[in-house]
Amino acid sequence: MHQVPKLRLAKSRKLYRSLKTPYLGINFLIYGFVYWLEDRVIEYKTKSAIDVALIRLKAELPPEPDNPWEPPEISEVYEDPEIPLPTLRARYRWAESKDEQK
Repeated sequence: MHQVPKLRLAKSRKLYRSLKTPYLGINFLIYGFVYWLEDRVIEYKTKSAIDVALIRLKAELPPEPDNPWEPPEISEVYEDPEIPLPTLRARYRWAESKDEQK
């Protein structure tokens, strides 16, 4: 059996109660409109809160490097002749150049 979805916000419930009439068909249309309006309001508030949070996060993060997709220089060093595995080291030029500028 299908159930009518409930209004989630107290303001939406108050709005529906204030617009309610003695006619069942009109109440159904009013309820549908209030439910649609409530859904759009919740969606808008959610999107705006996420956008504000992303803007604040981007303000706190350090600036992006000039060439972020530049691959690192990987070097293999065989330190112990008894162990056949090399030690791998990666060097990022853009990170080192920013450290030198400071």
